[in-house]
Amino acid sequence: MSKQLGSWYGACSDINRAEQQRKNPTFFERATQGSQSIEEEALQILIHKKTLKERETEIAAMLNMRFGWGTYDEMLEMRRSIRKERAEQEHAQDEAKRQIQNNLAILVLSALIIGVLGGGMYLISTVL
Repeated sequence: MSKQLGSWYGACSDINRAEQQRKNPTFFERATQGSQSIEEEALQILIHKKTLKERETEIAAMLNMRFGWGTYDEMLEMRRSIRKERAEQEHAQDEAKRQIQNNLAILVLSALIIGVLGGGMYLISTVL
């Protein structure tokens, strides 16, 4: 059952991602979007959202009946904490990348400054 729930939540995530992509279409998608009417697109989105809500209610009832009251809420809280942990990990990775780029830029600029100063001193010493 947990595998099926996992795949179901994966499908929910895919549907939500598709809706986000629909809100921010690429140039090619905007150019070829004329094949579907606004009403048809709105109806499809509405049906998907209502179907997802129905399934989520059924899953909540099944989990609460099988494992006791509050199991579904506990699962939602675990999802929130896992999502928060992953977001913090991504933030830490982004910060580490930014720090590496900053250190690399400092190193390159330092090498450039030392090279210019060294070259200038060499030129001055050869001229004198």
